[in-house]
Amino acid sequence: MNLQKSRKIKLLQAAFGTGNLEPGEENLHLRCPVCKDSRREKKKLYVQLDTGWYNCWVCNISGKNINYLFRKYASSYASQCVELFPTNQNLEPIQEEKKPVELPPDIKLLQSMLYDPDARDVEKYLRARGVSRADMYRWRICVSNDFKFRRKVIFPSFDTTGKLNYYTSRSIDETKFKYTNAKVPKKEIIFNEIDINWQDPIVLVEGVFDAIKCPDNAVVALGSTLSKKSALFQKLSKNQSTVIVAFDEDAADKSHRVCKLLNSAGCKVFRISVTGNDLGSRTKQEVKDLLQNIIPWTQELLISQKILGIKSGSIL
Repeated sequence: MNLQKSRKIKLLQAAFGTGNLEPGEENLHLRCPVCKDSRREKKKLYVQLDTGWYNCWVCNISGKNINYLFRKYASSYASQCVELFPTNQNLEPIQEEKKPVELPPDIKLLQSMLYDPDARDVEKYLRARGVSRADMYRWRICVSNDFKFRRKVIFPSFDTTGKLNYYTSRSIDETKFKYTNAKVPKKEIIFNEIDINWQDPIVLVEGVFDAIKCPDNAVVALGSTLSKKSALFQKLSKNQSTVIVAFDEDAADKSHRVCKLLNSAGCKVFRISVTGNDLGSRTKQEVKDLLQNIIPWTQELLISQKILGIKSGSIL
């Protein structure tokens, strides 16, 4: 073994603990500082001593330069690492580890908590908004007595594997802070993707209450915009979905921009004009009737919208 390789092994073991060297002396196996398996014999982080390439076979963290792990988990040795391992590649940026989305431990389906006065008030609020008992089960509406969520309608969201990926909640009382949402970038998740059939026509709406009033396969945009980098846009684009954009009247300009974006991605796009009350304030029959009036979105519709938006005396 040459001196350079010996120095690398010594440094890696000083930073991450005693390792196992493969017989060919090409790779060193270490305990991964990311998944932190407490079993000492579980050394699943493989490091190529010549290149600094690393991979953990448990948590799947991998990269082209071990400098990343030193900078994040063994910063006191980082300068020595730069000396021993090649740095002609661009160093991987240190990214903050994502915390799992969590709801309070006492979270329960609303219908299982109707013995509680606050839960009964939540149900009364929902019924006043035209949400049926079947809807409450369908959307897995929950309640909690946690201070942060008390007397709030909680809508959990699940990915395709059934893992909680987001939540939004709405207070039933008049308060300054009506909504409590998961601290997750909205563009990274698809709300309740577990329920979506990407091959069927999709109704794209702004909020959960809008979606409740729509037929099945309504997708919640969690706002009135759609980013090209968002997970939702990427999935719609990949599946070449048929999309009916049904945003509120006050978001007409934004809805046209969303239509244009989806159209440019190859999706078949329709649009409905939601004038007056938003979808969430209407009955299901009213929304069903409105959806009979969808029209294909075209560039001409966008131009007409821009013309209507021109104020008197403005200059094109």
